Amino acid sequence: MLSSRKLTSWALISGPIITLIGFIGITGIVATFPESPSNEAAFIAKLGANADVFEIGAAIGLLGWLIIVVAFGGLSYEMTGGKGYPLARAGTIVAIVGLAITTIEYPLLVLVGDSVANGNMALANTVYPISNAIGGWGISVLFLGIAVIGGGIFVQSTINKIVAGLVIANGLFGSIIAISMYENDIMGIPFILGLILTIILGFLFLRSED
Repeated sequence: MLSSRKLTSWALISGPIITLIGFIGITGIVATFPESPSNEAAFIAKLGANADVFEIGAAIGLLGWLIIVVAFGGLSYEMTGGKGYPLARAGTIVAIVGLAITTIEYPLLVLVGDSVANGNMALANTVYPISNAIGGWGISVLFLGIAVIGGGIFVQSTINKIVAGLVIANGLFGSIIAISMYENDIMGIPFILGLILTIILGFLFLRSED
């Protein structure tokens, strides 16, 4: 039987992979490539042409994010009693709030796609900026929470301090970018780097049990 530590480690590893498959592989490539959210009209049109595929990708991507946040909750639990625990716990709560806000974005994007597919461009053009605004705030709060968790890891020296420092820096960078230029392609940098760092955390946490 897997220990809670190993379950947390494997969740930190698998969550980002599932998120990448959902948001990059399916929604980003299969459903909307080569259009970018920064090109609003073209992106909405592509979204409408592949609404069903986008819906599947969004569901998978959100599942991945949920696994990641739960895994960070498990990581903070494993830090109980340490000096970094309060930060890690607070960061987990902030990340949960961010994920809850972010979850609202994707049903709205699905609505945009369905509206385009049904010829209701007026509704699509109204809902799309609302979904982006909600998504920007949600991801910003989520990344801020992850940065705070990284601070807890750094303080407690639970895992490599260099990796923890990168988690803090990337979390803060992602939080700022999300709130200021969420539709810009540059948002992909903290997004992908954050997922890679989470996988690394998972492997390091797994090894620390040995």
